[in-house]
Amino acid sequence: MRKLVLAFLVLLPVTVTSAPGDQNTVTMFAWDPPANNVSGQPLNQKEALKGYKFYCGSQSGQYDLNNPVVINDPAATTVQITSIVSQDGEWYCAMTAFNNAGESQLSNEVAVKLQAGVATSLMELPPAAPAGLRLM
Repeated sequence: MRKLVLAFLVLLPVTVTSAPGDQNTVTMFAWDPPANNVSGQPLNQKEALKGYKFYCGSQSGQYDLNNPVVINDPAATTVQITSIVSQDGEWYCAMTAFNNAGESQLSNEVAVKLQAGVATSLMELPPAAPAGLRLM
């Protein structure tokens, strides 16, 4: 019996400022590689990562699962966005890790807009929590 041996990945866009005040410009996808299998045990030598697969689509949650962009480098933790998506438009991407036993579940989704080779994040972040709450 073969079991899927990879845990989930967290995909985070790396923010790179290209011009003063333009905090949404991004150039890379970045992620934390899994260290455990789906049972929560550390990956052993037989379960070593082989690489990653990126799945993207033009609508949230709807990816082209038949045509992933494959990265055959288990040590990779970043990749140029334009290596994954090359056509202008809004893209929603998730990724998996894989080894000889199979492929992990999809990571969280990130959204990016590509226009003339420049990528901007479509992810909106909530404000930080207020501080100093007290009674007066």
